[in-house]
This record gives sequence, structure tokens and C-alpha cells, in this order.
Amino acid sequence: MLQNIDLKGFVVLHLGGAVLKLLFWLFSVFCFFLLVKSDALAADFTSQGTTTYTVQDNGNTLIEQQLTFKNLTAGIVIPEYVLTLDLTAVENVKAETSSKAIPVTVERQDSKILLKPDLEDYPLKSNQTFSWKLTYETAEIAQKNGQIWEVTLPYHSSEQKDSLVILKVPKSLGEENYISPQPSQKSQDPATYEYRYENSAELSNKSANASFGGVQLYRFKLKYHLQNETEEEVYSEIALPADKINQMVYLESLDPKPISVTVDGDQNYLARYKLAPSQKLEIILSGQLKVFPQKYDFENSGFKNDLPGKLEVYLKPQKFWEVYDNHILEKAGQLTDESKTVAENARSIFNFVTGFLKYATEPETRSQDRFGAANALLNPNEAVCMEFSDLTIALLRAAGIPAREIDGVAYAPTEDFNIGFFGSLHTWVEFYVPFLGWVQVDPTWSAPPSTIELFSQFDTKHLTFVTKGLGSESPYPAGSYKADDLESADVEVELGEETSLSKTKLETNLSFQNGLVTLFWNEGQLALFNPGPQVLYNLKITFEGENLQSQGENRQVNIFPPFSSLEIPLKLKARGIWKESGGNLSVTLQYSDHSAQSGEQKEVQTCNFVPFWKNFILPLVIFGGGFLLFWLILQMIEYVEKSKKS
Repeated sequence: MLQNIDLKGFVVLHLGGAVLKLLFWLFSVFCFFLLVKSDALAADFTSQGTTTYTVQDNGNTLIEQQLTFKNLTAGIVIPEYVLTLDLTAVENVKAETSSKAIPVTVERQDSKILLKPDLEDYPLKSNQTFSWKLTYETAEIAQKNGQIWEVTLPYHSSEQKDSLVILKVPKSLGEENYISPQPSQKSQDPATYEYRYENSAELSNKSANASFGGVQLYRFKLKYHLQNETEEEVYSEIALPADKINQMVYLESLDPKPISVTVDGDQNYLARYKLAPSQKLEIILSGQLKVFPQKYDFENSGFKNDLPGKLEVYLKPQKFWEVYDNHILEKAGQLTDESKTVAENARSIFNFVTGFLKYATEPETRSQDRFGAANALLNPNEAVCMEFSDLTIALLRAAGIPAREIDGVAYAPTEDFNIGFFGSLHTWVEFYVPFLGWVQVDPTWSAPPSTIELFSQFDTKHLTFVTKGLGSESPYPAGSYKADDLESADVEVELGEETSLSKTKLETNLSFQNGLVTLFWNEGQLALFNPGPQVLYNLKITFEGENLQSQGENRQVNIFPPFSSLEIPLKLKARGIWKESGGNLSVTLQYSDHSAQSGEQKEVQTCNFVPFWKNFILPLVIFGGGFLLFWLILQMIEYVEKSKKS
């Protein structure tokens, strides 16, 4: 039996500590600031003001806090104020009133920085207010990771009474990819983006996350381990990363080369290999990925009756997506409204799942590897990304919304704020919206305590390896093809650099078995091979003969992945008969790439025809010579016999 998949290993791996680390990072690591007030200040004063974060062109951030304290007591109180920063470095710390500088002590306490302004000179009478300003700079709010700038504002407690939080980002950092949560106001001038939050409504007990820069680049190296445990030859397939609406793949090398590469119904690229009896095979794929941020215009989306009929296959139940389970049907009915758009109903389901399921604190101790949607609905406290995705997909399908699963890598920062790869696989969801198409959402990353919302927008940290819609179990993503006796890092991903990526040039080969002769139609074939790195779309192949006749089947191929091949039969015939003649066969290849840029490749093959009669000269000579030799032998025999008689 062919054992090339260790599904249990895959589930435990990608449901393990990496996603849990990510959730703690979203809640804690990026909560750069935590305002801590003394008991006297908390009990005797109110604090109101405006905090402005101004990111500079070099990524440094100037923080300016305009603060107003009010004495709530009947007596005179000296305010005390301590600002605790989860930062490693700050500079240019200043405090001042409108007319006077205020001394500030900067202290280090473990891994934190404490700012202590000296406010002893500012005692306040009952109901008296005191306004002042605190400013400092840090390089740790805006971080550049690859091609992307990540900006993370601090966690703001509900006790912090800032009336306004303002973020200013220079356009030199690149176009806005996403911001979460959405601010109450957005504006821009030729040089700056500006975002405004009302703390009481939008940033209470939350941090804000924003991304700028457009496209993110990654380099990857993937290993697949296949094993044939039978005594017969078998065939096995592996799934290669494929293009998506938000992802462009460059498959640069695949060793060894497959027998073929095909495209399945979910547009996965499946490379096929033949394994000898008891053979073990390691396959290495290297390449690059471009990942594009997405913003979804759900305002212009349609209703269920606008869905294409061909998508009904994505409403069917599958193992782990129990669409007809009574609890699933009941919950889907409660969450959706036929009078609402597909996007509105999907949002309702998404919000339910992210609020209902609780991420397992110890996923390795769960009672089973994958619960499925129905069990997840009954056991919400042991969920990992598989349950978040399975339940979302099943509820969407039960509500009549086409949905499918995405498996890949969620590439996230490590605790020391430097981008690093956690080394695990992740699962999220894709559903279909009329007039928009397939959109990706991540319920796991959007669940508490995360402050990121990946429904109306999608980031550049999700790398797709496979899409599962026609089935809930296969194809398997890279990283899950494990060898029983081998420990190896099968998924290696790192941030890439902006380089000029090579374009695909198709390889062509025109062949005829018996050469070309006049008088007859000569049968042959044109072989096409895509050596990579790009996937080609709408490949159109046309033939045209010059001084010869051609019968070739013009073809159009919707998707032509790297390392795939195509053979097209054709016939050629010379225009002359009795003498040598030549002509040209032109093969025109027209196609487009992921970005809809068109390309054309024209190959001209010179074809020389040998007169048909020349093919008969040698046979005639051989036949004639043999006949003459046979006749001479007969004559000699006859002569000898006559001589004996005489």
C-alpha cells in the first residue's frame, strides 16, 4: 500500500503551538504600550486627551500625548503619573506645559521602560484641570518586513479616556493594504494618510494594526516524501502551489521532474510520479510567491439568486462539512436572512464562528485530530484552525453560499518583532460572492483576543498551497507528505527581495517519425513544454504553412502550469511532387499571465521534403540487383546441367 501522507502529523503540526503563539502575539507582543496610573490618579483624577502617532519616512514614530487631568476630590492633590512602555528603546522624551518644561525620569524595569514626569509643581484644587504634553520617539511601532511596513498602535485600556487617537502615515511607506479595526475617519493629502479613532468606541481594549506597501514577496523550498510500500509500480500525485486571485506563483525548479502536471477542478496543480516497488522518493520544489492585499467591496455584491449554477458543487456535504446535520441547518437558519446579500449573511456566520469557538490552549492534548463542523458546534472550547474553518464552511454551505477550504502557511512575526517563520501549516476559508468572485477570510486570525479583522480585507501573510472544495480531505498541502523514518523541515519560507523575475518561454519540438516526403501527408506532432516559472492562461496555438499544406488542430488551453506538457498531432504535405521542395511551418503561441499581461511566441520550422520517388530508388536497386543475381545463378545452374549431359 502506498503510504505518502501522514495526515495525523499534518494536523498536529498545523494545529499546534504556532497559531497559539500568533494569538498571544496579536494580543500581547504588539500591545506596545500599557498606560499604568497610580492609585491616587485613578481614584482622584480623570484623564482625557489626544494621542497622535506620526510615522516618519524612515519608520521612526513620534508619539505626542495632549493630556488633561481633573481633580475629582474636595481637597488639593498632586497628580502622579507613570507610563509603562513595552519597548526596548525610546528617545527624545519631553514633557511640557504651554509655558514650562516638565522633568521626566526614564527608568528600565525588566524588559520595560517607565516614563515618570515630575508633576509636584502642579497641585490641583477641587475640580481644577491641568493640561500638559508628553512626547517621545521610538522605532518599534512601524516595522518593515520584506516589502511591507507593519504599523501597530498600542493596546488602549477602557479606563484610558483619550477622546481621540490619531495615526499619521507617510505615503512614502506605500499604499495602504489594510487597517484593523476600521477608524471612524479616514483622510489623506498628497503626502500623508490620516486615521482617527474614538477611543471609547473603536479602540477600547484593542490595539490597531495597519499594513502598507502593496505586494509581499516570499521565497520557498518545499519537500515532498513519497513512499511505495507495495511490490508493484504505483502512481502518486503531489500538489504544487497554484495561482490565486491574491497570489502569483513562480515555480523555478522541481526535482525530479514529474510525468505530467494536470489541473483539477479546484485549479490545483497536481504533479504525477511513478514509483517502483518499495521505492522512496524525495521531491524538492523551489520558487517564489507574490502575495497581494485584498479589499472587498461588499456594498456592490449580490444575493443568492445571483450565484452561478455551476457552483452548486460547493454546497454539497463532505466529510467534516456536515451540511445536512440538524444542528448545522438550524444554526445556519438562525444566522441568515434571505432578504440580505450573500456577503451580509456570510458576515453573520463569520461573526458567530469567531465569537463562539474558543482556541484550544493545549491543542496537542485534544481528544481527536479533526472534529468536523458538527462536533465543533457541540464542543466549542477545543477548536483550532481546522474547526474554525470546517464550521464556517459547513454553515456557509448550509445557508446556500458556496465555500471551500484553503490550506497553506500563515507567515507571522516572532516575539522579538522580527519576521520569522513559525514552521506550521494553517487553514482558512474561501467563499463566493456574486459580482466579486471567490474571497478569502480567516476566522481563526479574527477570533478574540486578536484585533485583526480578516473578512472585509485580507493581508499578505497567507500563502496558499492547496484549495479544497470538491473534497474536504485532499489534495494534501506541502508539508504533509512525510516519510516515516525521516525528520526534516519540509516547508521553508522566507521573505524575498524585489528582483526581476524571469518570464516563461515555452519549449517547442516538431517531430516526424519517417521524415518528410512529397506526394503524401506526413504525420507528426508538436510537443510543448512549460519550463516555468510562470503559469500561462488562455494559451492559444495556431499553425500556418508557407509553401506547404498543413493540417493542425488549433488549440486553446485555459491553464498551462509550469512543468506541464502538451502534444498536438499535425500533418504536412509538400506542394510539389517530383523534385525537392521546402517550406516553413509557423507556430504562434498567444497567452496571458496572472496580471493579464499578454505575450506571444512565434516559432518557425523549416521543412524540407524529399521527392517520393527517391525513396523507391534504393529498394528498386536492391530488388533489381537481387533479381539479377538470382537470374545469373539460375543460368549458371542450367549451364552446368547442360554440360553434364553433353
